[in-house]
Amino acid sequence: VERRGRGGNGGGGTAVGLGLAEFSSCCRSLAREGLGPFERISSTPVLLASCFASFDRSGDGVVGRGGFVRGCSLLCEEDRERKARLLHELFRESSGGNAATVSKQDVKRAFSCHLRAMREMMPEVLRLEHDAGGEVVMCAAIDLLLQEAEGEVEGFVDAIFGRLGGDFGSGEGLGVEEWTRALVGADPEVADVLVHWKLTMLEHILEMTREGEEGE
Repeated sequence: VERRGRGGNGGGGTAVGLGLAEFSSCCRSLAREGLGPFERISSTPVLLASCFASFDRSGDGVVGRGGFVRGCSLLCEEDRERKARLLHELFRESSGGNAATVSKQDVKRAFSCHLRAMREMMPEVLRLEHDAGGEVVMCAAIDLLLQEAEGEVEGFVDAIFGRLGGDFGSGEGLGVEEWTRALVGADPEVADVLVHWKLTMLEHILEMTREGEEGE
């Protein structure tokens, strides 16, 4: 699709790539081919939307070729050192890309911005799911839970950095070499949370929403 920049990156040019509907179709096709990350991502429209928000590097509502390739690389990369370097680049760019380091505050800011982008996207996401005959979730309920999740970001990031220990423990900015060395030397399960936190958090949000609906 072609779309005029909607202001997310401060530009007014035309973006060319995958819109939300096209992106969802693409991920479902990859899931049918048995690619692990996309099987999980395609399980609900909310997780698809979260993935879209991560891949949309400029925030203009379109996932370009470069954003799609880099996002797939992060999700599918099995080499821990390369994955750590990709994560450092992602968080550094989220903070504006002016510094060569990534701090605890940069990670918190990236997580909070992602959740805010999710809240903006939810009406369109749920409309697409409704049109496709899928499960309908109350938009207001998801919006409230995403707000609550945003309030939990600080404690969540503090806990993860604390468990990673080493150079991460101080929360100060780390260059790519320090970051990579600390992440590669950490418990793999804890380190992976930095990659998959969005999926885990949003799956929890969906479960709470379903429990609320059943209680009514």
